[in-house]
Amino acid sequence: PDTEMAEIFNNADLFISVPLVSATSMSVFDAVACGCFPIMSDCGSNNNVASLLEKHFKGKYQSKDFLVKCSNLMAVGGTYLSVCDTDDLVKKILNRRNSENLKGERISLSEFTLEHNRKMFLDKVMEMLFKVNNKDEVLCLET
Repeated sequence: PDTEMAEIFNNADLFISVPLVSATSMSVFDAVACGCFPIMSDCGSNNNVASLLEKHFKGKYQSKDFLVKCSNLMAVGGTYLSVCDTDDLVKKILNRRNSENLKGERISLSEFTLEHNRKMFLDKVMEMLFKVNNKDEVLCLET
């Protein structure tokens, strides 16, 4: 239900959206409305969304801070590192992963149907995050 997603977004500090099509996902707007910092692929109307966010944050961030080249998976790490406290994030992810009560917050690769590219993206993001060290934040991933 919508209330469950809103709760997840409210508890998250970062939202990563890398859709394979050029349309902007409505979940990007949902995440921003709940206070998540979005990192999006640079395709389609995501460029427009990034420009709107730049205006909203009144110069604190530039539109490029929200965008990642679709073809450069590890760029997500660089963009992420520029906006978040990575030490806290990794600790919270590790705590969530080891928790038995993950409910809808669990990231499950088996649920994705667009095979290798999405699995590869999630594997790279998780690899980058776990290398940073033990910290304490929540991460929402959209693929």
